[in-house]
Amino acid sequence: VYAGLVEQMDDAIGLVMAQLRALGLDENTIVVFTSDHGGVASGDAFATSNAPLRGGKGYQWEGGLRVPLFISYPREVDAARQSKIPIIGADLYPSLLSLAGLPSTTHQVMDGRDLVGNIDDGIAPDRALFWHYPHYGNQGGDPSSIIRRDNYKLIHYHENGKDELYDLYKDPAERMNVAAQFPELAIELRAE
Repeated sequence: VYAGLVEQMDDAIGLVMAQLRALGLDENTIVVFTSDHGGVASGDAFATSNAPLRGGKGYQWEGGLRVPLFISYPREVDAARQSKIPIIGADLYPSLLSLAGLPSTTHQVMDGRDLVGNIDDGIAPDRALFWHYPHYGNQGGDPSSIIRRDNYKLIHYHENGKDELYDLYKDPAERMNVAAQFPELAIELRAE
């Protein structure tokens, strides 16, 4: 069932892209495809695998937080280019304004960053990313708050006050909690 839904979505996106080309609008249209969470990893007969990442939709680990993001826009770039820089959904609005050549108005507050330069240069914005999930989810996951700064990610669990700290460069599967090894870093990230 899940695979069928994904196939139907893929077909529908193909129809939209084909129509944009047929109307000659593909050279003047930005298309963004993304997801709200990682793939389903519990219930639904475990329909997807996020391996080697831990967890999935609704979970606090990378399998739940990392999502696909494809941006198609009329500009000369390597179509096969992939970027591994961490971004967040709030980055889309200022980036779309930039790609469209539109300024933001002075009364707008932007939480996100314009990623257009980063798309070309592969440079990660210098900032921490935050997630707040203060409840239990129907897919799994525990009430938690999360910060990712550089290669480190701290998960703070609200029910028991426990912290997990992971070095995502060395351990993308989040199997080795290093909070006991780096207690000062864990305290610093929790405070931030």
